[in-house]
Amino acid sequence: MAETIRGADALVEALAQAGIRTVFTLSGNHIMPVFDAVLGRGIELIHTRHEAAAVHMADAFARLTGEAGIALVTGGQGHTNAVAGLSTALAGEVPLVLLSGHAPWGEIGLGAFQELRNADLAAPVTKAAWAARSAATLADDLARAIRI
Repeated sequence: MAETIRGADALVEALAQAGIRTVFTLSGNHIMPVFDAVLGRGIELIHTRHEAAAVHMADAFARLTGEAGIALVTGGQGHTNAVAGLSTALAGEVPLVLLSGHAPWGEIGLGAFQELRNADLAAPVTKAAWAARSAATLADDLARAIRI
């Protein structure tokens, strides 16, 4: 039987492989497994009080270090709060990646908890926006996002 990998573990492995050591975040239901997966991986989670603050801090980090700034927020309202900060990063041509939680794909259209089409909302204020379709694609998705 094939081993199933959790999305959180795949994401943290991809972050580590990309050399990411700092992530700005505000916790929420969809992303809580990431908080466990990051333990002992050498990735620091810097907690904020608002999702927009996480994006602005990732923006400042990228401007100061030249590295990609990474923000991690929950889906739904967490994502909508974070999107406002993306326009600043886009205007400044800052390498920033927003990772947002998402309702399960099988529940889209059924009123799932914090259901929102995140990528559609972020698209106007980003170079590219998409939603990962499975844990198996997360490493490639993150590498692509950092390259853009």
